[in-house]
Amino acid sequence: MIRVGAWPISVLHKDANMREPAIAALQPPTISERLLTLDVLRGVALLGVFLINVEDFNRAFYSFGAGLPIGASAIDHAVDWLIHTFVFGKFWTMFSMLFGMGFAIMWLRAKAAGREFVAPYLRRTAALAIFGLLHGVFIWSGDILLSYALAAATLLLALLGRVWQGLGLFTVLMVAVLALKIPATGFVALVVFAGLIGLYLRGERSLRLASRDWPMISVIAAVAAILLLLVGSIGMTFMPVLKAAALLLGGAVLAAVAWMAWRYRNPASKRLWRAGAALYLIPLLGLTLFTVVRVVVPDKYHSQPTVAQQQQIKEGKSAWQERIATETRVMSSGTYAEAVELRSRQFLALGGNPAQVIWSLSMFLIGGWFVQSGVIVRPYSHLEVFRKLVRVALPTGIALALASSWVATSHIAGKNDTAWGFAQSLRLMGNLPMSLGYIAIVVLLLQKDVWARLLSWLAPAGQMALTNYLGQSIVGTLFFYGYGLGHWGMARAWQVVFVFVVFALQVLFSRWWLSKFRYGPMEWLWRWFTYARLPSMRLAAA
Repeated sequence: MIRVGAWPISVLHKDANMREPAIAALQPPTISERLLTLDVLRGVALLGVFLINVEDFNRAFYSFGAGLPIGASAIDHAVDWLIHTFVFGKFWTMFSMLFGMGFAIMWLRAKAAGREFVAPYLRRTAALAIFGLLHGVFIWSGDILLSYALAAATLLLALLGRVWQGLGLFTVLMVAVLALKIPATGFVALVVFAGLIGLYLRGERSLRLASRDWPMISVIAAVAAILLLLVGSIGMTFMPVLKAAALLLGGAVLAAVAWMAWRYRNPASKRLWRAGAALYLIPLLGLTLFTVVRVVVPDKYHSQPTVAQQQQIKEGKSAWQERIATETRVMSSGTYAEAVELRSRQFLALGGNPAQVIWSLSMFLIGGWFVQSGVIVRPYSHLEVFRKLVRVALPTGIALALASSWVATSHIAGKNDTAWGFAQSLRLMGNLPMSLGYIAIVVLLLQKDVWARLLSWLAPAGQMALTNYLGQSIVGTLFFYGYGLGHWGMARAWQVVFVFVVFALQVLFSRWWLSKFRYGPMEWLWRWFTYARLPSMRLAAA
């Protein structure tokens, strides 16, 4: 057990079936200690992520989330539909889980060596944030690394933070919101989430009521649920029906959280998985139910915007369209300086989105469980788990994805807002089970010699995942934008061809590079930050 501050930590304990690498000190893993399964999965995730990201190099980033573009040719629409249904969101989910697995392996290696964990972890997280900031401003606005860094910091707060640290951070953020009028409300909620997750994972604090011990998270969630239900019930008489319904729905969801936190608190070994799945699915379930309520409730009960609000909505749409037009002009024919200036403003508005951080945090928790339980470390001993994911999770995810695409594939503002919101919530709910199904397929294929030889070609690309992820952005920004080769607006079908050609070259380059060096360039730099000493780079020096 590692003890940091006042909190004893046993969440990431060693499972009876788990094989930990024998490591004498906290240092970068040797080649023999790497897990082939994780490297192959990272390679698969890189390809899936690139298939999605390439589209955002060819249309305004401010139109992200609008779905399939209207007016595309038949072949482009077919390709886009397939990617939208079977790829979009699934491989970011996988990539995020794999990041979580990497952090968990670092934890266990530190534990096995009996060495300090927090300082290297914080340095690793800070380096990731720096990479994300530089990437988002100077290369491409769609960076995910900063969100990963914020999620990693939140995870550390949940697992190791003291109560006074959480309260202090919460106070600082609240002061920033009230005094400086900055949009930090979402990050205040993130700190609250971290505290609740920490209470659940540690299970150390409880309140005895009616001869039973109730976990503190259940007590907090139950009190909040009662307050929302009361306000929602009273509000039915003086506020719009949909707002009151939202409060009642939120109260019902919190009541369910209170019950589940009590009912499913044991065994402790499953808390990471349960916390991650709940953090991801419960908000989406609430959103889905609310969109259903919007459809069911007659229009006469919907709150109608005032004249002033209608004007604000109109001005907002006009400003949004202007941003899209500006970005299209800058990225298709502008200078690099103009692009950096635009990306700086975009990244301040979109980078490190609290919702994205919460989503990443949920995947980190699930990825941590895969390592903690030994399922991904010794997959050959847990094949039935992966078979079950293929039989149950994958069909569930596909059904939700198909339902989402059936409801709506494009967002036409003012015309299908409710349908699009419902479609998005269905798709997001399907991302997790579908991603788990994809992971299971890869793991099961790796148990076959023929497939293992074929898929092992992806392992070097996965081992250099950070380098290749950033490399994809560099190639994209230089190939598509006006200050580069200027191929902005490439048809979707040709984008897919572009992705497979570039990724094939990355696979070959990664294989060649790792035949001479221990790490990819960015991985080497990241390890230098993390362990505060210069790692040997040449393979001969390993």
